[in-house]
Amino acid sequence: MKIVIHEWMVTELKLSRNELFAFAVIYNYKHGEWFNVPRKIIAQWVGVTPRAVSKIIKRLSDIGVIEYQVLRDGEVGTYSSYKIPEFVEMFAEKYDD
Repeated sequence: MKIVIHEWMVTELKLSRNELFAFAVIYNYKHGEWFNVPRKIIAQWVGVTPRAVSKIIKRLSDIGVIEYQVLRDGEVGTYSSYKIPEFVEMFAEKYDD
């Protein structure tokens, strides 16, 4: 899988390095309104532990650039369902013009 960091992610969202990488992974998995991304995958791309990913996801949710709900937390890892808020999608559309 290829992960793309778009210009708007850097200029509009003002995220830390790890937040930016995690958001980009989540965003690149997007398909439909709610979609799933294993935290283990995010951790591999960002280069942090799954526990650190949990903190990053909470921060991204707290600042409003993602919405999420935990679907399963167990031996195989934590899976969450994510949604990108409309105002974030508007940044993408603005830069696509």
